[in-house]
This record gives sequence, structure tokens and C-alpha cells, in this order.
Amino acid sequence: MFEIIEFTRPNLLWGLILTTIPIWIHLFGLRPRQTKSIPSLIWLKSVNPSKRRRRKIKDWIVLLLRMAAIALVVISLANPTSEEKNFSIQIDNTHAGWSLRENWLKPMISELPSGTYELFDKSGISMGVYSREACWTICNSLEPSSALLNTIEDAMILSYGFNLFDSTLTALIPERSKTSNVPITQTIDELGTRIISVPESCDFKLSNDTALIDLARVMSYEIGEGELKWGDSLALIVDADTVVEDNIFIWKKSKRTKRLVIHQVDDKVFKEFIQPSDSIMYYDSSLEYDLSLFSAVVLIGLDFTPSFLSSYSGKVLSFNKAATFIEPDWIYGVPSLNHLFYSSYFIGPSIQNAWPEVKEYDTLITEQGALLKVDKGVIAALDGRFYEQRFMPKDWGHPYYLALDKWSNNQEVEFIYSEFLGTDYFDMNKNLNAVSLFNPYSNNKSIDFWNSSSNEKRYLIFALLCVIIALIFVKT
Repeated sequence: MFEIIEFTRPNLLWGLILTTIPIWIHLFGLRPRQTKSIPSLIWLKSVNPSKRRRRKIKDWIVLLLRMAAIALVVISLANPTSEEKNFSIQIDNTHAGWSLRENWLKPMISELPSGTYELFDKSGISMGVYSREACWTICNSLEPSSALLNTIEDAMILSYGFNLFDSTLTALIPERSKTSNVPITQTIDELGTRIISVPESCDFKLSNDTALIDLARVMSYEIGEGELKWGDSLALIVDADTVVEDNIFIWKKSKRTKRLVIHQVDDKVFKEFIQPSDSIMYYDSSLEYDLSLFSAVVLIGLDFTPSFLSSYSGKVLSFNKAATFIEPDWIYGVPSLNHLFYSSYFIGPSIQNAWPEVKEYDTLITEQGALLKVDKGVIAALDGRFYEQRFMPKDWGHPYYLALDKWSNNQEVEFIYSEFLGTDYFDMNKNLNAVSLFNPYSNNKSIDFWNSSSNEKRYLIFALLCVIIALIFVKT
């Protein structure tokens, strides 16, 4: 099959007119004429016709070689390409490095030779045949995949180099300054504050939708619900390595903003605790409760936790009635001041006059998240998203309950992150014989395809060969 030759710079083909210059010189003899002195008497030698014939043939050969040299140079400058030349490339669309694909994959594709390419994804599925110019658009629309790499025969792999390669694979990977994936740990304290930690100090960048909020070089960083005062969402980027996909942590305000108050006592008792946006319902075991709209559920006067809350992910406050123990006089609950609730929400307390009084109470079984204690044990606790006390408040307007009110009314936060992706095998891959390194910031003309993009050099070589042969004929 004949290849259809096309040119990326066809306007330069007008330079083929220059091939007429050797013809003009040959036909009209535009050579400098020299004056020769002729003696008055010379012996005339016989003219050999065969020598004249050979001379003319040599002149025509030199003429054709000169024309060919000029034509080949012009054609090479016009950059000939062949659209019949097809190649296969496989895109390693693994999660690691995929969000940075515009920085490494796009330059790789732009340096590919002109031609048509059959594209395959990581799992070996063909995405069709496209011109080089269309390849990036197709690749950019790919979603990251966790599938195993199913290699395609004779296809070059374009990859970030994160996963371990077989030694026989032909691949192109970008040069990288950092070649390890640092594990990041997370812990959550009693109030739901998330602590992000790394083994060594690195840059933590906190930003909202529009601007950078904080930049710190530390080993750990804390994000609490109060940080969302900066906007509807926050993003924390841990600049520990170049595998950014498992280094990004996002907090978003949930659409659930209302509280649902379920009670079994007179609603006048707790009116100081109610917000205008609250939905208030008397408990009925026969009802079905849709909790999808509520960021918190408040239980007042119930001595049990309803079963429908077992799958609820929002905050729960339970003010249970004491069922077994009655103190004759009012006493103060003793605070566990080491709990973060006091430093975060309860402002300016005093041991003498700023702790809630207790008359009727039952003790809690757990010590986890203890907030208030009496001699016989814990009577109030806050652990993560669940607050529980085993007595009814005497004063709902007390600062302690105002602080709980504030805590429960904070908008629910959705947390988004990726699990640790694993070890980065870039250093091992780059040492394989069949793997080539690609620098996205330099000119890469060495991508190993013998194809139409090398036509430019081949035409220049042929032109140089024509010039050398023409010089040989001229000298002989």
C-alpha cells in the first residue's frame, strides 16, 4: 500500500521553484567567462565524439543531482508526514499521578511523531484510532483505574511510573524530583478534630475555594469544624511527595443544617435550648423518621436510644431521665477539664458557680469522653458525635448547655480523602532497559518510533548525499 505523504508546512513547497536555478545555469551557461590567449598557429587535433557525449551525460547527471539536492532540502523543511503510519500506545491511567497528567502526559503526546495512534487504556481496552493531535483529548477524559496493567503487544506505555513494571515492557515515564510515596496517618480527638501527621516535616497548605489560608512546615496539622468559617469547603494538601492523589484532604459543609428534637416531656421545659430552625416532634414508636435533612438529633426525656439512630451519621444529644437514683439535694457535677469540649466551646467557666447542678441522675457505664462526674461515676460524656447525660437539666440557659447547643448546631462536615496508594516504584522502573525517561520541560525528539516524523532528517541526508555525488562528478 502506498503511503499518502502530507506536509505540516506545505507553504514551504513553493521553494521547489528554486530547482529551476541549475536548469537556468545549464541552459544559458551563466558561468563566468575567462579570456584565453590563442597562439597564431596551433596544431588542430581531431575531436573525439565519444568524449563529448560522456561530457554531456556527466553534465546532465550533475544537473539532476543539484536539482534533487535543492528539492530534498525544500521537502524536508516542509516536514513530510505519512498518515498511513499507525502506532499503538497504552495509557497507564492508574490513580497515582493521574491528577497531574497535564504536566507529564500532555507533553509526552505532543512529542509523539505525527501519524495515527490506536489508544489502549490500562486494562487493555481499545479506545479507537486517532491522530496525534486528538490523542490528548481522548486521554484527558479517562478516569483513573485500579485495574491491573494488561499489556498490549508492540504498544508503547505512557506512564507516571508508579506501579512496578515487567522488565520487558517498553515504556516512557516522566522525570521526577521526588520518587517516594509518604504514608500519612489520621487521628480524631473527642470533638471530631482531625489530626493529619507525616513521618518528617513537610509543607501543609490549607486553602478554600478562592485563596490560600495557611502554609506551615510541620509534622502534623489539625482541622476542626470551626475551620469551615473560611468558606463552604477546605482543602489540605500535604506536600510530602509527588503522588498527590493520597495527599489531599477535603472538608465540605453538608446540606444538612437543621436539628430534629424528639422529646417525651413538656416542650416548655426545654424552650431555652430550642433554635428557630429546629424541628420538634413528640416521640412515637409507630412513626418513621427521615433523618437525611438533619445535621443533629436531640433526644429529651427518653430513657433509651431509639434503634433508628444506629445508622445515623450526624450528631446526637441525649438528655435522659434518671430512672433509679435520686439525690436529696442539688449538687455540682465535677468537670473533666482535660476534655477538648471545654477549651473549644465552654468559655470562662468557674468551679464555684459555672457548672450545672444535678439532683436526679444515673451514672454512665463508660469513662470514654467524660465531661461531668460525681462521686459515684460519670454522669455526662461526649465521645465523637454522641453526647449523653443521665439527668434532666435544671437550667437550659446555663453556659454549659449553651456550649452544647453551639456544638450541636455546627453544620455537619463531609470529609473526603483517598486511602494510601502504596509504594512508588519509580526508581526501580527507570533503571529498566526498555524504559525511557521523558523531561516535560525540554525538547524530546528521541521518542523511539521509526516513522514519518523522522522523514525530515532522512530527506536532509539524501540531499547531502546528492551534493557529495555532484561534487565528485564535477571534480572528475
